[in-house]
Amino acid sequence: MRELADAAGVEGTPQPQVLADLVRVEAEEGRLDGRPKPELWRTAAERNERIGNRLGAAYARMREAEALVESGGDHAEAATALKAAHAVAADCGAEPLREACEVLARRSRVALTDQDPAAPRPSVDDPFGLTAREREVLTLVAAGRTNRQIGEELFMSEKTASVHVSRILAKLDASTRGEAGAVAHRLGLDTA
Repeated sequence: MRELADAAGVEGTPQPQVLADLVRVEAEEGRLDGRPKPELWRTAAERNERIGNRLGAAYARMREAEALVESGGDHAEAATALKAAHAVAADCGAEPLREACEVLARRSRVALTDQDPAAPRPSVDDPFGLTAREREVLTLVAAGRTNRQIGEELFMSEKTASVHVSRILAKLDASTRGEAGAVAHRLGLDTA
């Protein structure tokens, strides 16, 4: 870490936020190199918590959960970190962070709350609780459209289309777009 401090031009004993940021940078390097390091993310979260940087801590907790999931770590520990991150993000109105937590929760099969009142309830017609927008996206997935084509057709970015597809796959417990298309066929969405 001293190398990072030197590279950043930090002389003497760095301020607490700088110390937290240096650990975060080291953890980000591991994440980008495909070497998840949950212990570094945990340290970054703890340092941010000590100085009252709630969003910095929440971001680090989300990345800690992600690193635990990717490295095959303790699922309960990952769930605890992710729930903490999500709660702070929701409390602070940090929508991108909250949404990132929710995407990770679906991907890693973590329930963020006992019951999400905003989540669509499964019905006889749709036992998976898909939103209206997700049903539109699923219809296009079933038709063989790419994320780019879905985005163009539904007036959203390719990235947003990708997020919708990921959420749909998680809700359907499908591992491929083809499996999701089969579910769409059973629901009668592929003829829309």
